[in-house]
Amino acid sequence: MPTLRTGLRITLVFLIGCFLASGCHTAFGIYHTVKKGETLYQISRTYDVSVKTLKEVNYLRNENEIKPGNQIFIPGADRPKSTEKVRKAASLERRPPGRKTPTGRSSTTQRKVTLRWPVDGVLTSGFGPRKGRMHSGIDIAAPIGTPIVAAAAGEVIYSDNKQRGYGNMIIIRHSENLVTIYAHNKINLVQEHDTVRRGEVIARVGRTGRATGPHVHFEVRKNRKAVDPLLYLP
Repeated sequence: MPTLRTGLRITLVFLIGCFLASGCHTAFGIYHTVKKGETLYQISRTYDVSVKTLKEVNYLRNENEIKPGNQIFIPGADRPKSTEKVRKAASLERRPPGRKTPTGRSSTTQRKVTLRWPVDGVLTSGFGPRKGRMHSGIDIAAPIGTPIVAAAAGEVIYSDNKQRGYGNMIIIRHSENLVTIYAHNKINLVQEHDTVRRGEVIARVGRTGRATGPHVHFEVRKNRKAVDPLLYLP
């Protein structure tokens, strides 16, 4: 006849096996199967769990490590969820030309310039409050070394790494009241006072400064005030 100790051991082995099994529901959480196009940021928003927590419990060095088919453990979750709503919301935030703004005027009448995306990558963090602090731009993840281009024609007024936390950073002035900022670059390819064309390569993607993974931190400042870059992007 099995002893109480033997029974407890069998129960513990069963629970551990269930915990490690793909898709198994436990009191601790569930596993989410990564689908094509999904990012760790989208998964974190869907399950209301921070990216930091997901990285820690899944032993990820940065949010760009996940690939379709990977199993991501979601602590505290009780059922699988679809990231579709979060992904659709992110696409709507890009506000194509002519979309009505809260003031009732079309966005094309409010902005005098349309910028181009500075890098071909994945939007991983938006503009606005983040972890109790203001995130003054957007983050676009891409492999290290990916070309970063000027969002519009202008003059380079800063190209250095003296701003704490930003790493290698470039600031381009497009008009008297509009500038764009590109940070965490691996290397800056333009210097102060250079004139650049729209789409010209100005830097390479890196993770200098305070960066959890390779990406571009992109800001738009109008009259020295940070504004949502998605209002200016197609």
